[in-house]
Amino acid sequence: MPCALCLDPLHNARSCLNKCLPLYYDNDYVLNHLKAKATLRDKMDVRQTAIQPGSINDLIRDINNINTINHGENTQMTSSEHENCVFEIFGCHFNTSTIIKEDFRRFIRSNGYEVCGRSNESLNRSCISSIPITINSINLIINQNYIVHQPAGSQDFPDIIIFRLDQENNLQLVYIECKQKNPKFNNNPPKMNKNCIYVCGNKIFNGFLLTTQEWQDRKNEFIVKYNLLAQEFTSDNMIIVPYKVIELKWLPGRGPQCFIEREDQNIPLITECLSRFEVISQSFQ
Repeated sequence: MPCALCLDPLHNARSCLNKCLPLYYDNDYVLNHLKAKATLRDKMDVRQTAIQPGSINDLIRDINNINTINHGENTQMTSSEHENCVFEIFGCHFNTSTIIKEDFRRFIRSNGYEVCGRSNESLNRSCISSIPITINSINLIINQNYIVHQPAGSQDFPDIIIFRLDQENNLQLVYIECKQKNPKFNNNPPKMNKNCIYVCGNKIFNGFLLTTQEWQDRKNEFIVKYNLLAQEFTSDNMIIVPYKVIELKWLPGRGPQCFIEREDQNIPLITECLSRFEVISQSFQ
């Protein structure tokens, strides 16, 4: 099995810490996307086993091969390495160009939307599949795939957005969230939306299958009642700040029961979601 960090078939992710991380990361362990993309481009030039733009099955195979290091109590580093690995896998499979989040946010705002916010119309709440573009302020190329890392910030959904301007000037969007193998969702439970992809450890899920409408309705009812209860007990000398920890019952290695019962729909839904970003050119130039 090739290394999950750099795809080298001759060593595993643990030896990659000494051999390959300097090719991807700055000294403070922050992913340098230019270093990473240049390194992956070099690897593709010399070896057929590197990640290449390909089928959805190839993408899923490479997700299944993720084997990042568990840093024990340093869960932030473990999560960061996993997130960066997923970022590079999607970026290479869909031959993306990287847009920084500040430019992406201004671009979305100039077209009448917000990436994040309290409004249900914001991208990270609605997870809308596409939006009309009237002002192409960042000069997107038609039918070119782009990727942005942590568009709503490091603590908010999603971790990654892939986007593409089509010939009708609609911006196609997919939202990708990275989680540990047995995920904790805290106050951001899965969105029942076909445009949302969750990568939990080395398994990929379409968000539509992780909950049911009954589960979502019950969650929303709880949030309303919880907020009302907090308001009722808040006074001049007591301020109650609601903090919602809402989790799924997750069967290790399999997912929630509602997913297991509908798992045969997972690959078709992922394919339907990601087929909008088909790579026309196989070149990394």
